[in-house]
Amino acid sequence: MGPVVDSNEAIRCEYISTILHTAVSLLKDLLILPWIMQSKNHRRSIRRNNLH
Repeated sequence: MGPVVDSNEAIRCEYISTILHTAVSLLKDLLILPWIMQSKNHRRSIRRNNLH
């Protein structure tokens, strides 16, 4: 049963690889910032708005 398992594994890896490549190509222009940076910027904008 070794060759059948290897064949299934190869097909599964190719399937996952296709999905990942498609996702990356669709989202390549999307900018994702870490949550901590967004949180700090949000606090700064709240402080500025409260001062005016």
